[in-house]
Amino acid sequence: MGRWLPKIALLSISFFSALFLPSTLGSSDLSDIDALAPFEIVAEGFREPMGVVLDESGAIFVSDRKAGEVLEVSTGEVHPTVSDLKRPVGLAFDTDGRLLIVEEKSGFLLRLEADGMLTILAEEMRKPRWIAVAKDGTIYLSAKGIKPEKGASRDREEDDEDDEEKAHGQVILRLTRRGGLGVFVDGFKGLEGLIVHERSVFVAAKGLKKVKREGGKGRRDDQGGVFQIPILAGGTAGPITRVSHGEIEKPVGLVRDS
Repeated sequence: MGRWLPKIALLSISFFSALFLPSTLGSSDLSDIDALAPFEIVAEGFREPMGVVLDESGAIFVSDRKAGEVLEVSTGEVHPTVSDLKRPVGLAFDTDGRLLIVEEKSGFLLRLEADGMLTILAEEMRKPRWIAVAKDGTIYLSAKGIKPEKGASRDREEDDEDDEEKAHGQVILRLTRRGGLGVFVDGFKGLEGLIVHERSVFVAAKGLKKVKREGGKGRRDDQGGVFQIPILAGGTAGPITRVSHGEIEKPVGLVRDS
């Protein structure tokens, strides 16, 4: 996998649209796209593109949340890779180069095997969306939490309605290489994209529910931005700090530039 480099870039909705224009827009009109740098349209015709990840060969994999598919874009063509998914969102590759897929509706983390079969790596998550993989193989996911009951099935329908506001995450979950799933840190509002760099997790969120200060009292942080959580010895989370200056309205995606 490519190494992480020192800057974080926020993917805005306009940038997302520049790469993947839905078919409902008809023919592409470049005058409708507001970009701050040169760009090109590499694929279109998606219903609701969400996660985007590149493999070592440069092929692009896109999750289409509404269509329930993960598609591969290479040499200008789009090919379905996985179908019949329940609202796929986050995509990543594990340390062995296998594709990981976050299924928001079922609350499952899936791994695509070489034979095309799907392996369930984690379940019982409430509306998981985004995913990041550390160099040691530990997986971090943004979600609303962990379901209290057990015995989930991929065929069971999620009882939460498909409400975008209610889908926003509040916690970061941590999945170890041994399969242990737990809450890494909580207290966010509108938690979305996340990345791992060295010994920290960086996340995009609408704010924090409560920020502790001297005297033991707390206050809410209602401004969207990028936050950093150190990974301490034993995999526990350090204090949450804001690393972006000023408010970022509805931040979603995070990626490291070159």
